[in-house]
Amino acid sequence: MKKELLHVTKLNLLSKTKSSNLSYAFSTFICAILLLFFVNANGQIVETFASPTASSLGATSWAANTAYVVNQYVHSVDMTSGTAVNRLYKVTTAGTSNTTQPTGTSDFTTTATGAAFLYVGIFPLSSTWTCPTGVTNIQVECWGGGGAGGSASTASTSTSNRSGGGGGAGSYVKQTITVVPGTLYNLIVGAGGYKGGTSAATGYYGNVGGKSEFSGGGITALTASGGTGGTGAGSGNLNVNPGGVLGGVYGFSMSGPQTTAYTSSSVVSLTGGGGGTGVTTAFNTTSNLIAYIAATNQGSGYTSNPTVSVSVGVGQSFLAYTNLNINSTGAGITTTLGSNGGASSATAGGAGGASPDGLGGSWAGGLGGTGTVVGTEYLGATATNPGAGGGGGFSVFATSGAKSANGGAGANGKILLTYTAPITTYTYDGSGDLHNVTNWVNGINNPANFTADFQIFKINST
Repeated sequence: MKKELLHVTKLNLLSKTKSSNLSYAFSTFICAILLLFFVNANGQIVETFASPTASSLGATSWAANTAYVVNQYVHSVDMTSGTAVNRLYKVTTAGTSNTTQPTGTSDFTTTATGAAFLYVGIFPLSSTWTCPTGVTNIQVECWGGGGAGGSASTASTSTSNRSGGGGGAGSYVKQTITVVPGTLYNLIVGAGGYKGGTSAATGYYGNVGGKSEFSGGGITALTASGGTGGTGAGSGNLNVNPGGVLGGVYGFSMSGPQTTAYTSSSVVSLTGGGGGTGVTTAFNTTSNLIAYIAATNQGSGYTSNPTVSVSVGVGQSFLAYTNLNINSTGAGITTTLGSNGGASSATAGGAGGASPDGLGGSWAGGLGGTGTVVGTEYLGATATNPGAGGGGGFSVFATSGAKSANGGAGANGKILLTYTAPITTYTYDGSGDLHNVTNWVNGINNPANFTADFQIFKINST
């Protein structure tokens, strides 16, 4: 967390000065105090929270003997080093966990037929902020995490390049909120979407960015949606793949064996989803098993995951993944959607969506991969601007030597808290050591220390 004090000069004292050097210390104070006469009695504080949290992705605590599905996130407290570390894992294979808790930085499979977990990193669950004394209103700005770009599978079985769509940017919301001094508030900072995989099993689509949210103390939570992952390229959808769309369907997963073979005439149907429309799909099969389904149009307006069914061929279970629009709305709330991810082409991955900068402009997303050299991984660029989407990956066709290419990760979101803090002014009483708090007064009160925020120290000349 970064805190900035604007419009106020904060005085940093020298190390304790011997009495013989008091005149030197005194002159230092005089120089500093000349600045203090030109500042306001109140200071504007800006606090920045930019460390992503596991809660932004809906992570749940890992549990033994529990069924997990693809795209779930779990966190596990690792005590191996003797210090508690909260590690985040993403489920890549559906299944049931056993009694062995995941630890360390390696990917983890519980059993031969159980759930598999991909290690993401160390993430706190959430952050907190305590309202300072004298502060009753704050401006809260939230940027959701950006979606990741779609990946490109290896372009070696077709006469065309493959490319993934860019990740969509996270949303921006702003509101002035009434707060209570001394109250603890919760902050969830959106994690950037994790890069898409480069196999049908892991999914070529980019993953969604996490929400950012300010809540607690009896207030209504202020929430910014994360961006949507871009569509990845499989053998059934080579290029011209869409970028991430908020409220759209960005990916699918399959589990279980088929009992009747699928064919090229099989049809994927989506029903439900809370009124969303517009999704179109393509898929590829391996040994009459559907290995991958892609959203060739992500659609829009989905408020829940639609139900997936496939005609001609039965046995497998299918899940569709939707990034819901959970942005806060209402009186006094400013909401700006992040840009959709760019569509890919036969020559480049799609660019990541641009995120709102909160001032009416935007921050660019990651560039899509592009190039012509066989055997080169043209990765989508990881986004760096807050809430921006990652670029889509690009694979150059060759009969041999072609390589797959990951999409770029989305950028983390952030939360800014801006408020006016009352500044307490202490005056030197005219005698004694300047480094002794008892020689500084505000009426009848002395400062507890010289290092606390929101304090001004002034020497009066009479």
